[in-house]
Amino acid sequence: MKSSTCFVGFLVLAGACDPAGRAPLSIDIEISNAYIVEPALPERTAMYFSVANGGDLDDELLAVATEVATGEIHRTVANGDVMKMERVETARVPAGGELVMRPGSHHVMLLDLSRELRAGDRVNAVLRFKHAGAIEVRAEVVSYADLEAALGADRRDRRR
Repeated sequence: MKSSTCFVGFLVLAGACDPAGRAPLSIDIEISNAYIVEPALPERTAMYFSVANGGDLDDELLAVATEVATGEIHRTVANGDVMKMERVETARVPAGGELVMRPGSHHVMLLDLSRELRAGDRVNAVLRFKHAGAIEVRAEVVSYADLEAALGADRRDRRR
């Protein structure tokens, strides 16, 4: 399985005029491991991906738009012995860190699907960040059974 990797990097120029002579802050966002689970229900599914921030400025994922559905950022939280999903407005991507969208954690719910999705399909999406702006990504649709293997294989490849 292959996943697309997108990269955006730039300097925050407001810091370039710092009278103290400090270097401007930078943003260095890379998206990888973009997958959508083949829907069990015809109207919704989930999207997972990793966001690496190699810059020295925190960023936030604000929104996700796709060609096939409305995207909402969610997280899974424990409520006593019960796990539940809740919608969140943003997801933080720390400077020098990573936000991993995965089952049981942050993820994007794709609601009101406009067409049927099957394993092997590809879906274009736009991730909108507070500082990095819009980043286009292409996600592969995989069966739920293949999702863990796909995410695990891509994470191993990234560490090389």
